[in-house]
Amino acid sequence: MALDAVKNFAKGAVSQGYDSLATSIVLASGDGARFPDPSSDGEFNVVWWNSTDYGDPSDDPNREIVRVTARTTDTLTITRAQESTSAANHNTAGKTYKVALAMSAKMIADLIAELNLRFKQGGNAFGAAAVLGTTDDQVVQIQHNGSIRLELNASGLNLYAPRTIYTAGGDIWFGATTAHNIKFNTNNSERARIDSAGDVSIGTTSTGVRLRVVDNDGGGVRGTYTTTIMQIHGKDADANHLLIDAANNNPFILFRHSTGTFASPAATAGNNFISGFDSYAHDGSAFQWGARFFVAASSGVAWSASNRGTELWCYLCNVNTTSPGVRLVIKGNGELTSTTGTTIAEGSGGQINSVSTKNAMSGVGAIVNYAYAGIHNANTNGAGAGIALTVTTAFTTNIAASLIGYRVGSNAQGRLLIYTKQSTTGGAAPNLALVIDENQKVLISGTNGTASARLHIQEPTLGSEAHRIETVATNDDVAEKVYQGRAATTDATATTILTLATITDSVKMIEIKVAARRTGGTGGTAGDGAGYARVATFKNIAGTVSQIGSTQDNATHESQAVWDVSFSISGTNVLVQVTGAADNNITWHATARVYELST
Repeated sequence: MALDAVKNFAKGAVSQGYDSLATSIVLASGDGARFPDPSSDGEFNVVWWNSTDYGDPSDDPNREIVRVTARTTDTLTITRAQESTSAANHNTAGKTYKVALAMSAKMIADLIAELNLRFKQGGNAFGAAAVLGTTDDQVVQIQHNGSIRLELNASGLNLYAPRTIYTAGGDIWFGATTAHNIKFNTNNSERARIDSAGDVSIGTTSTGVRLRVVDNDGGGVRGTYTTTIMQIHGKDADANHLLIDAANNNPFILFRHSTGTFASPAATAGNNFISGFDSYAHDGSAFQWGARFFVAASSGVAWSASNRGTELWCYLCNVNTTSPGVRLVIKGNGELTSTTGTTIAEGSGGQINSVSTKNAMSGVGAIVNYAYAGIHNANTNGAGAGIALTVTTAFTTNIAASLIGYRVGSNAQGRLLIYTKQSTTGGAAPNLALVIDENQKVLISGTNGTASARLHIQEPTLGSEAHRIETVATNDDVAEKVYQGRAATTDATATTILTLATITDSVKMIEIKVAARRTGGTGGTAGDGAGYARVATFKNIAGTVSQIGSTQDNATHESQAVWDVSFSISGTNVLVQVTGAADNNITWHATARVYELST
């Protein structure tokens, strides 16, 4: 409620007499300014009485209290008969009438009512005693059981132990019972808030999550970067702390270590833990330690601007063990160390070494750049990256021991090279076995050749089986075998171009195709050539070989009729022979397809 307007020395003479029905009066010239202006200060009550006969208004039997609702210069607009008085005539001839703004019953009642809005009747405030201040700078105190709980003074508002605003049912709470935010301001700006949903925000007015911290100032909190938004310490004097950072829109969790204090950090020493993570799992009774990953300063290193050696340690708990052990250490130069401290990878571009003599990539194996097992430069001449997996038959570290293994690598053309080694003589590098080139062509070869077709097979030894197509059967497999040979003749002597062994108690059908070309000599004509296709079948009974039927001549195309291709038998072998002519240098190429059936 609004209290009536007040003003000191507000008294004025009424210019003339008025009857009981008048609603406005005119004061003596200039007296209107002594009173408040209702339009700006508020309405107020005045006493109207006969001042000629009564110096004290209370003695005038026709006294009246009227309410002033407006003032224009010296004219007052009034409401009659206020505060239990009656409208009366104030117009006796020869008498002077005055009005005065004085203390009245309404004014006192209004003050009491206003106080009752602030304090409970009976003198209690918030269930405690309300006491006016006893010193000049105290305004009000609230006490309970003789102890000050709240004090309002010239310096501000003080809350005393237990520093609560309200307690209910044993709980202590501070806040509001309505859906309003609680805001915390400094320097006329909001710094933190608890919103009506219970979300807490620091540095922002937008929450949406249970806790949100934003560094809008960009000043950081002793951070490595300039946008550190949270810092966690074990204790105030400890220099070690954790930072949550968002530098350049990239989130970070930073661990910072020092051997000094927060105020005076000192250099980190060798083997000091810089950061780490521990993992615990519950066993049904309690949480148990299961793993640890941490970063440590390198052994013997005192950190400086030019020396910042670090190591990454991995602890894991093996099955049926009760505490983690070191499983892997990565040093600052890239070197990897095993459980036992054995180097498994050299740093600074070095190799990866085995920690055992067992197969690579196995449970206890490794990756190496030795004659063991690993990933390294795998080309035959040591150029190009690749994979080499080898095993020493003696299981020793002697790289000169007999080796069995393979390599996978690449060359400058980007071809995939696969090497194998089946020899046990030791020392020699693996042989090239397969090439997949840049044109998606496949070469099966013993040399680093070029594939001339989608599938290109190179047999390095003349007369050996070049390829086979085989189908598994119940008792004996069905196969087509291909052999190739080369021969050179200078006369008419029969020369063996292929030797094809037979199996005891078997039948062997041979389809041979031979191409020949004269390359020199005094006989014949330059460019002479020939082509032959022959088919013959042989049997081996108890080690004795004989031909079944006669040789079928499917094609004979020749420049000189004396050239020829024929079969002969030598022991358990079938010989394919070529015959040239005197004074003719001839090169012969033969391809045989063999179909053999045995028990």
